[in-house]
Amino acid sequence: MSVWIIPYANPELMMKHDLVNGNTAYILVLCFLSTIIQFGIGYTFYVGAYRSIVNGIANMDVLVVLGTTSAWMYGIVLCFIGHSTTE
Repeated sequence: MSVWIIPYANPELMMKHDLVNGNTAYILVLCFLSTIIQFGIGYTFYVGAYRSIVNGIANMDVLVVLGTTSAWMYGIVLCFIGHSTTE
C-alpha cells in the first residue's frame, strides 16, 4: 500500500531534513505504514500461530509469522539505530 501512495506524495519534500537518527520523514512514514500492515493484515496469522503453538504443533501460520515479523523487526531496528555516515 505504501509503495503506491508515498511516491505521489512529493517524496523530495519528505527527504530534505533528517528527523530521528538520520531518518527522514519519508522513512518514518514508511515505518509507520509497515507497522499497521504487519499487525493489521497479519492479525489472523498471529492468532493462528498462537493457537498452533498452544496445541504443540507448528503450521504455515507459524512460518509466516516468523518470517514477516523478523523482516519487519530488522527494518525497525535499523530505523532506531540510525544511519552511519563515513566522511
